[in-house]
Amino acid sequence: MAAADDLERQLESWLAPTLHALGDKQRKKLMSEIALELAKSNRNRIKAQKNPDGTPFKPRKEKKPINKPVKFLYEKPGGIKRMAAMKSFRDEGDRMIGYDREASGIRTFLKRRIRFYTRPDFSGGGGGRLRAQRGKVRRQAMFRKISHAQNLRMLHAGSDGLAVGFVRGVAGIAAAHQYGEKVKMEHHGAMADYPERKLLGLSQSDIQMIQDKVIDHITNVKR
Repeated sequence: MAAADDLERQLESWLAPTLHALGDKQRKKLMSEIALELAKSNRNRIKAQKNPDGTPFKPRKEKKPINKPVKFLYEKPGGIKRMAAMKSFRDEGDRMIGYDREASGIRTFLKRRIRFYTRPDFSGGGGGRLRAQRGKVRRQAMFRKISHAQNLRMLHAGSDGLAVGFVRGVAGIAAAHQYGEKVKMEHHGAMADYPERKLLGLSQSDIQMIQDKVIDHITNVKR
């Protein structure tokens, strides 16, 4: 199996003279078709949590619930305040997630909106812990939102080439994962160290798709 970089170089050396023989209008049409397919295949691959070479993404670090009761005054947007109480919770850095006894459900609380803590009292029994069954906090697949079609799509397609990528607003966090960078968190200033996860790239099936589309396009033009 050839390395991805070798496959891309082979593809480029094969494509250059072939595309040069086409007119600008035909090249633009072909680039658009390929770009749309690449955007779709990259979205599907991200949903499958895989790098272009087929290896799985490095998983997130598992965060275990903190078995410590907590009660605090929480201020919601608009200045609305209420008490919240949890027997245990999961610490996500800038937020806490757990079963809120006062609201009778799983809730997420931003730490910057907590006004003060008070002594918890769970003598009455009942809920107040991360539930193992019905109320379980489900871990969503990584990049579920940024890989939507409106965020990962064709950015350019013309006679001079094509571009597929993330739109502004999500491109920064996508790049941090793509190259494995450290990023300062927006809410509390701590540094998050992201392992490398290749969100964008060419798989072997992508390269085969490009070759097939070029051949089909040239064949149709010559008819």
